[in-house]
Amino acid sequence: MNKKDVVIYIDEEEDARDTYGLTLQQWFGEEVELIAIEPERDLATMIEKLGEYPNLVSLVIDQRLHLSGQTDYKGSQLADAFRVLHGKLPIYIFTNHPGDFISNNDPRDFTGPGSVEYILSKDDGSDDEKEAKNTMRLRRHINVYKDIVDTRLSQLDALIRKSISSALSEEEKSELEEINLWRMRPILSSESLGADALKRTLDDNEKILAEIQKKLAE
Repeated sequence: MNKKDVVIYIDEEEDARDTYGLTLQQWFGEEVELIAIEPERDLATMIEKLGEYPNLVSLVIDQRLHLSGQTDYKGSQLADAFRVLHGKLPIYIFTNHPGDFISNNDPRDFTGPGSVEYILSKDDGSDDEKEAKNTMRLRRHINVYKDIVDTRLSQLDALIRKSISSALSEEEKSELEEINLWRMRPILSSESLGADALKRTLDDNEKILAEIQKKLAE
C-alpha cells in the first residue's frame, strides 16, 4: 500500500499544533496526511528534520517561531532556506498576524517573502468563504506540484531507457543533466547541514547517480 502524501505544519505551540492541525487537515483533504511538528532549535537541524519525509508535498509554517525563544529563526527565514532546496514545493506562512505581510488585510497588497505561495490566516477557519477558497487553493497547488514532479521523473525514466539502446542527442544529454541536477539540488545546496546528515543523504542517492552514469557511458 502506498504511503500518503505528507504536509508538514510547524508551530512552536503545542495547543496551536493540535487545534490548527485539524483545520489544515480539513483544508488539504483526506488525500494527504497532515503532520504537526515543533520546530528544531536551529535552521540547519530543522531542514535536516524535514528531509526525513520523502513524500512531502507542502509545508505550512507559523511565522513567529522565534518569540518563545525555542528557535533562532522566523517562519519566513525557514521558508527562504527551504525554497533554495525545493524550488517548486508549495510553502505557506500560517499566522495570527497576516498584517505583518498584507497591507490592509488585502491579498492584492501582498508584501511577504517571495519564497511562499500565500499567507494563510489562522482566523480563516471561522470564515466559511475564506475556508472554501483556502481549500481550493491548497489542493490545486499540490496537484500542480505533483504534476511537475511526475513529468520530470517520467522524462528521466524515458531518457535513461533510450540511452540503453541508442545514443542520446546533445539536447537529450543536456536535459538529462538538468533533470538529474533538479533531483540532486537538495544535496548540492545543503552545505549548511552537518557532515553526518549530508553523508546520509549522499549515500541514499549514490546508487541512483551510479546507475545513470553507467547507462550514459554505454
